[in-house]
Amino acid sequence: MRRDLQYNTRICSTPPTAIVDAPQSICNTKTVNFINNSVSSDTYEWNFNYPSTDPAFKTTIKNPSFTFPANGDYKVYLKVVRGSDKCFDTLIQNIHVTDLPYNADFSYDIKACNPDGSISVILTDSSYTDDIGAVSTEWNWKLNQNGVDQTATSNPAIFVITPGDFDVDLSVKASNACSGSISKRVDYETKLLESDFKVELNGCDENNQLKVKLTIGLAVLFKLCQRSTCVRCCGGGCNGCAQG
Repeated sequence: MRRDLQYNTRICSTPPTAIVDAPQSICNTKTVNFINNSVSSDTYEWNFNYPSTDPAFKTTIKNPSFTFPANGDYKVYLKVVRGSDKCFDTLIQNIHVTDLPYNADFSYDIKACNPDGSISVILTDSSYTDDIGAVSTEWNWKLNQNGVDQTATSNPAIFVITPGDFDVDLSVKASNACSGSISKRVDYETKLLESDFKVELNGCDENNQLKVKLTIGLAVLFKLCQRSTCVRCCGGGCNGCAQG
C-alpha cells in the first residue's frame, strides 16, 4: 500500500515581534505590571517562572499584572502568535523582585585643625537592606549650612564648613535598582563631645611608669593635639604626671 504525505510550509517574511515593557528590577512590591508592545500578533502565552510548567505562573492575557510568590530572580517568557499564519516570536526577560525596602542611612565624622579655622565633615554611606547582595552604587549628597548648599556624588563625601550645626540630605541608589533617602540635622555641640577622643596604653618603662596617650582630633577647638600623660604607680597608690 502506498501513502502520499503532504507537507505544508509557510514563510514568515514579516514575523511578529515580541516586545515587553517591564523593569528588570522591581522594589517595595512583588507585583509587576507587564506592558505588551508586541507587533503583528494577536495571541499571547506568558510564563512568569520559565521553564516551570506550573499553571499558576501562566496566563494568556495581553497586558497581565502578576504577583510573584517570593522575592528573588525570575525568567519571564512570552510567546506571541499571529493568528492568520501562525507565525510567532518569543522573548525571555530576567527580572529581580523584592518587597524589601532600601534603608538609606549614613554616619558622619568631624575633623578639625584646618589652618583657616574651618572643619572638615566626612559623610559615609551606611545604607542597608535585607535583599541579599544589594549594595549602594550611586550617591547624591547635599549639605546645607546657613542657607548655603554643597553637593557631592562620591562615597565617602568630604565637605569643608565653618564650626556650627548643619543639615545633610542623602539620596542613594542600589545595585538592585532600589533607592532610598534620608535627612539629618547634625548638632555640632553634641558631636564635639563624641568626636575623635582616643586612649592608648603605651606600656610601662623601666621606672614602672605607665604611659597613656590621649588623642583629641578637634585640636582647633580644644587647643590640644596628641598630648601624652603618664601615671606612676607606687605601692598601693598612683600619682599622675604629664609630659608633652
